[in-house]
Amino acid sequence: MEDPYQSRSCEKPWIRERPDPVLHCDPSSSQGPLSSAQLEAYSRDGFVVLDNWFPEHELDSYCSEVAAIKSGIEASPDFGKTNSVVTSSCIFLSEPGTGALRSVFDVHLHDGVLKELSSCPKLVSIARQILADDVYIHQCRVNFQPAFVGSGFWWHSDFETWHSE
Repeated sequence: MEDPYQSRSCEKPWIRERPDPVLHCDPSSSQGPLSSAQLEAYSRDGFVVLDNWFPEHELDSYCSEVAAIKSGIEASPDFGKTNSVVTSSCIFLSEPGTGALRSVFDVHLHDGVLKELSSCPKLVSIARQILADDVYIHQCRVNFQPAFVGSGFWWHSDFETWHSE
């Protein structure tokens, strides 16, 4: 049987049709926080912009916690030794070549505002609306790598990566 999610099986970039829908709901009749226009935009673009969705003080608290996590990792004796490190408190990746902190995984498992954010009813209701089903967290991480900087993956697709791994 051929794998419908051939994420990394070819050597150069290619675009192909997606075998599964982006939306699992009918945008014209879906009940939830997103309008039919927002759902259509998500289906077309793969994202939707939600201006002023969180109050500024909440965003500040998320940013403060992320900064504290980053500072703690960079101060740890394990930082900079290898590109991938598992400690008693987190899993993190560093950028090959520069050693810059790239990603911290499982931030939803630690107490704090990021754990609260991961189960925020406002976000969960959007995921449920898009998928027309209940949801769970498969992976939660903070990426520190700036866009278009460092090494990347032309084949990147969260769903296909999950399927392959």
